[in-house]
Amino acid sequence: MQAIDYDKYANMNRSELLRSLTNAEKKQTKIIANYKKETEALANLIAFLKSKVKESLDNPKYDFIPMEEASCMKNAEAILKTFTKEQLEQLDADTAAATSKADDDD
Repeated sequence: MQAIDYDKYANMNRSELLRSLTNAEKKQTKIIANYKKETEALANLIAFLKSKVKESLDNPKYDFIPMEEASCMKNAEAILKTFTKEQLEQLDADTAAATSKADDDD
């Protein structure tokens, strides 16, 4: 908004002052109307964006399969059932060693 030059209005006669007053009131009305339109448009946009965010949160992007139902887990369980007791003990030892080494690296 521009700075208002009040000196410009100080020396006006009555008809010029009335014309300036009418013009200022029209300008104010127009600014208020534009402000209301813009704020209403922004309010609509905000409501739309909120609904889209809520929709995206309610509908996850991925469908997760529970671990018990995953085919790879079923395959792994089937393979583990074929292992001997010694092989399972060796697998547990190797896993524990790899885990502790990874913890030491951190």
